[in-house]
Amino acid sequence: ATHYSFLATLEVLGKLSFSALAGGMVDTVGFPIAFILFLFLTSSSALHVWRATETGVLKEQLKEQP
Repeated sequence: ATHYSFLATLEVLGKLSFSALAGGMVDTVGFPIAFILFLFLTSSSALHVWRATETGVLKEQLKEQP
């Protein structure tokens, strides 16, 4: 139970710190620019995972699975 509570606390702290940074960014640069930036970050992480499964180490690991 302690392990679960500790991990749940870390999750909430991570979300809280990101939301504070995101809120400050939206206030500074405006919602449309912040939305485009977050869209780019999300797309780049999805592209990274896709490339890893197509050309990287994950491709070899997926071949080994039955």
